[in-house]
Amino acid sequence: MTDGPTVAFGYRQRSMEDWRQSGCLYVEFWCLACPHMVRVHIEKLIGKVGTSTPFVDLARKARCSACGRRGCHVQPAEPPKPEHRDYTLWLLAEIARQRDFILQAEMALRDRGD
Repeated sequence: MTDGPTVAFGYRQRSMEDWRQSGCLYVEFWCLACPHMVRVHIEKLIGKVGTSTPFVDLARKARCSACGRRGCHVQPAEPPKPEHRDYTLWLLAEIARQRDFILQAEMALRDRGD
């Protein structure tokens, strides 16, 4: 949909890839006109809209499957609970992400000489 980061109100808008790398597995779409909410797996959503699509673009273009109104509040869902089928997948990805962060932080400290 867009190339590069989208900026709104002076802030860089997070893309689908940013949220995926942050450990997000599901995205919630909350209708602005009715109480309907749908949760979509991020991989399915990325397959449809691409990795560089900012959440603000999703919010503008989303259409409620219950009432048909365009425009939703879009947010990353909370991490899965331990009893959820994707919990192990999320936990393994989170461990790997944290490991990468620790390695990068240690390298940065070594480069600084601290």
